[in-house]
Amino acid sequence: MRIISVILGVIGFLLITFALSDLTIWLQGSSVPQVLTLRDAGTPGKIKNYHLTITDFVCSETIGVSKRFASIEKAWVPLLVVNEDNTTTPPERLVIAYVGSSLDISETTSEELDKLFDKTEITGVIANGVDPIPSDQVELLQDVLKRGDIDKAIIIDVSRQFPSTNYLFGRFAVGTAMLAVTLGVFFATRKKVKNKATNDATNLSAPSTVVSDR
Repeated sequence: MRIISVILGVIGFLLITFALSDLTIWLQGSSVPQVLTLRDAGTPGKIKNYHLTITDFVCSETIGVSKRFASIEKAWVPLLVVNEDNTTTPPERLVIAYVGSSLDISETTSEELDKLFDKTEITGVIANGVDPIPSDQVELLQDVLKRGDIDKAIIIDVSRQFPSTNYLFGRFAVGTAMLAVTLGVFFATRKKVKNKATNDATNLSAPSTVVSDR
């Protein structure tokens, strides 16, 4: 029972952590995404919603990747503005599409990445600070883009959907319940051990009665 309660506690803690992460997006966004061109998205002060649809862009051929067992696990793709002369440049503030947080095991990150390069618009949520770009990939992207500051870039997670109210609070409630079970088992076990120790001490200190036959 104790092992099961510990497992429940770990799962509950993770659910609450994920729920709190989604809470920031939920509080600063809406179920209907704000639609912006990439040029506008990269203009300071234009973004009013953590849930965004970005249009009028092309993907940079140079991307940052994180691999696991030789397969791409995560990818960061800078988005570029298409100018009137068909040249491409980064926006004033860099905007980077992040791929790799999807829980859909039917599609690999590589497959999702291939689809991204074919899209004319993307929808996702702002995920700055959630999964930092590895330092070696930051240097690579910064050297190629030669504009803006990667550390101040807007990271849009295109693998993640805007959290619904039921989904958000449902995870929080289930996580809280699991933690409550774990804590309940912990304190019940602790009380049982304490009571046993008290009883043992009482038995040891109690005077023994010797009955003799005369």
